[in-house]
Amino acid sequence: MTESLLEFPAQVTVKAMGLSSDTFVHTVEALVRPHLEPDADCNVREQRSSKGKYTSVSVTFVARDQAHLEGVYASLNDCPDIVFKL
Repeated sequence: MTESLLEFPAQVTVKAMGLSSDTFVHTVEALVRPHLEPDADCNVREQRSSKGKYTSVSVTFVARDQAHLEGVYASLNDCPDIVFKL
């Protein structure tokens, strides 16, 4: 595991970008939600590109530790609909 610059627990925002569709936002949220406690707060925001071809989804939540955050990114990495992650 790599050393983190964050002090955990920490509020983090992960961002996933992909082609706009009716299901993209739901897909990203569905990938992140299983990593959170059932009653955990998370904020999901969506923004479309100026021409509407791409959608950016930001999910803000509290990460328990570095492994927790890496698990979220691993799930996002496995999704072929996501073309870029931050």
